[in-house]
Amino acid sequence: MLIVSKLFKIAQLVRKKYWKTLKIKTFGVRVMMVKKDKVFLVKHRYNDLWVFPGGQIEKDEHVLNAGSREVSEETPYIIDGFSFCLGTYKNTNNGKDDNVTVLVSYKFKVLLFFF
Repeated sequence: MLIVSKLFKIAQLVRKKYWKTLKIKTFGVRVMMVKKDKVFLVKHRYNDLWVFPGGQIEKDEHVLNAGSREVSEETPYIIDGFSFCLGTYKNTNNGKDDNVTVLVSYKFKVLLFFF
């Protein structure tokens, strides 16, 4: 596990240099899943932060579809609908041009697998 963690950190350093050199614009989505007075967070693989589920919006993908897809990939939940868009936020740290839209959902349920 320690080796995997170190590899992720090295990959992050390489990505930072890549962003700074090529000035690539990226688009992402995060989903704030709210149930009563709690929010659902996931732990990042490479930097030990707890964040809202989310990730990159694929080319020609709608932001709502991306949010639903990312939640189903990273959690045991599926989204039943989004309540509103909190906003789109720009991150220019480390030379990137990262644009992240934050969606809010109060409607989600556990996805059950049957084998």
